[in-house]
Amino acid sequence: MPAWEKRITTMTLKGIEQNMALGVHYFRQEALESGPEEIGVLRLDDGVEVLEEISNRGRVVIALPGERRVAVYAVDPAAGGREIAWYERTEALVAASPVAAPVS
Repeated sequence: MPAWEKRITTMTLKGIEQNMALGVHYFRQEALESGPEEIGVLRLDDGVEVLEEISNRGRVVIALPGERRVAVYAVDPAAGGREIAWYERTEALVAASPVAAPVS
């Protein structure tokens, strides 16, 4: 398991900050359904915001640099578990990620 993937599955403040330093971007879930003009508002800019979003709403979208996939990290407090689902990245998320590699 790559180090970035381990940091995504454990979701600690340190891991989120390390991933952000490597170009990983975190967004509110609505980013998957929004237009490009709204994506910037839905971006979570620091690790504390990411953890607050998970705590309050139970999920975040994670965009990895240079990949066509995004991950949706979700927590189900009732079941006590977490889940990561992978999807093809949307062009809107690519446009909102200034350090993301071009998508071919």
